[in-house]
Amino acid sequence: MSKRWYVCPVEGDGKSAETCFRPRLSAGLNWSAVLTDRALVLVSASEPQHATLRSNTALCALPALQLSDSLDSLPLAERTALQAKLATFGIAVQARGNFGTFIRMVGKVMDSNFNEIRTDAKEP
Repeated sequence: MSKRWYVCPVEGDGKSAETCFRPRLSAGLNWSAVLTDRALVLVSASEPQHATLRSNTALCALPALQLSDSLDSLPLAERTALQAKLATFGIAVQARGNFGTFIRMVGKVMDSNFNEIRTDAKEP
């Protein structure tokens, strides 16, 4: 089973356990995120069926890379498409360099205290 990162909208109003803030992901997933009252969240998800999540147009699936990997290893067209998808969420970052640094830059757009090391979905 693998973990992937997703940018996704936040649901809920935070007023009760039933309407708590949560990422718009399929029910039953193992996920970890730093949730605020913001409209978007960067989520680390552990899911055997990532294809389902990648096909969800309300989400932005980030590449399946390790934090130590380089985005420069991806084809230019894929990096350009990633930047364009993130721009639809109002996130303007360059898809290049170390993936961990990229994740941190994306996360800091949503929360200035974001740290990808503290956001880790547990394996089921």
